[in-house]
Amino acid sequence: MQSPSNAPSPRRLQFGIRTFLISVAVVAVLLAAANAILVPWYLDRYQIAMLKTVNAQVFTEPRGQFLLRQLVGDTFSGRSIYLHLNDPRIDDGWLKNIGGMPHIEVLSIKSSALTDTGLMELRSWPKLQNLNLVDTKVTDSGIAALRQSLPSLRLVQSRQTAPQSKIRGQRPFR
Repeated sequence: MQSPSNAPSPRRLQFGIRTFLISVAVVAVLLAAANAILVPWYLDRYQIAMLKTVNAQVFTEPRGQFLLRQLVGDTFSGRSIYLHLNDPRIDDGWLKNIGGMPHIEVLSIKSSALTDTGLMELRSWPKLQNLNLVDTKVTDSGIAALRQSLPSLRLVQSRQTAPQSKIRGQRPFR
């Protein structure tokens, strides 16, 4: 039989519960900060990679503090602001699949497969200011509906080019 003085004492935690809770809170704050920074960057890069499959041109603008950009580079800190799509595969479904690109300010599309339905997908592009449509099936009513839902949209250009003549020397009808 063991004497009371030799009884094993209850094992104390090396760290207190307060230290544990503070550690959990710090980790949660770090994860939230990483989520706020890395997830939008990753989504932007994913959308750019998807767009490059249809030969899209994407121009970016560096953002953030100069010293931070020197540390992490403009690739990480860049934000897509100009997008040029020139491919007949760009249709209503494409614009729906790439989703809202929140930082695009200028969009140029040349595709005969784009209609008013696809144009309505641009409502989720909050900073879109200039839109250039060439050889699309978009109507004036589609452009008017987009203008109502995007107050930041200042300039919309829409034009159809005349069909090229197959006979040399013959001018297309105007």
